[in-house]
Amino acid sequence: MKKIITVATLCLLSFSSLAASSPVSVSVSPGSYSHYSSIRITSKVDSVVIKQLIVNRGNCQDAEFASPWKPVRLGFGGAVSHEFTGKGLMVPCNVLEVVVQTSEGAWQFDFDS
Repeated sequence: MKKIITVATLCLLSFSSLAASSPVSVSVSPGSYSHYSSIRITSKVDSVVIKQLIVNRGNCQDAEFASPWKPVRLGFGGAVSHEFTGKGLMVPCNVLEVVVQTSEGAWQFDFDS
């Protein structure tokens, strides 16, 4: 019986160590204007494609109208920054949640203000 419990425990520990961790890290800082927020995505793996960013469940929009978001491939330590603003004229984007859709799945990051 001890042998079965030991094997079961080791299997559970092995599965928890295989749990996927995010291939990217996310940081938020003030943008170039007072109502902009800058979001920086940094790769923690050798190669990942950042497909889309969803900020505050779609309540913040891309502030870079001249260069809208396009998928980008990042190598280990590579980073990309993009600015977002609230919907409406001069409405700030107070970033509370960012969902990063990558080639390895979608990852949610929460920020307290």
